[in-house]
Amino acid sequence: NVLVGPDYFCLRDEFLYIDRPAEIRTEVQEILITFGGVDESNITLRVLHSIARLCIDRGVHVTIVTGPAYFHFSELEGFLNSNPSLRCTLIKQTKAISDFMNRADLAITSGGRTVFELASLSVPVMVICQNQRETTHTFASDENGVLNLGLCSNITDAEIECNFEFLVSNFKIRSEMSEKMRRLNLRAGKGRVISLIKSLI
Repeated sequence: NVLVGPDYFCLRDEFLYIDRPAEIRTEVQEILITFGGVDESNITLRVLHSIARLCIDRGVHVTIVTGPAYFHFSELEGFLNSNPSLRCTLIKQTKAISDFMNRADLAITSGGRTVFELASLSVPVMVICQNQRETTHTFASDENGVLNLGLCSNITDAEIECNFEFLVSNFKIRSEMSEKMRRLNLRAGKGRVISLIKSLI
């Protein structure tokens, strides 16, 4: 009598009261990079370094959201200062990450709960797993509209850049990813759980 999986994922309220445009933009204008509140391996900077050239060439704006336990600000800000042509906004912490997710045409993140949150807004996602545990999270898969590159230590910077360029250049692929997410109806998860609890009372 155990119920698991995306059907029973309980989104925070901030995701339940936000609208996502029915159609994603043909051209990628805004991307989001977020790897949780710690990001010990500083994948944030690694990703930014890998995709900066393409973002500059295409005029793509990058939003980076970190957390209070992220201790690589000096390195990150140093890279941004040395690349003034890169349009980037750095958010050191936020209480409403859904606002930044909802603006994004594409997101790059780790393999945790953030993937569910982005999927609830139908935002195409490229996942880079921070640790071995995250590689066991089966939701982050093509079936659910997610491009999962696997464990960070097993992929090269060139692979990050190549896959990012593939998504940015393929509106059809991003549309298909977004549509797979819409079909999941993750916003209904909390209601399903509440109904099941009530049925047992």
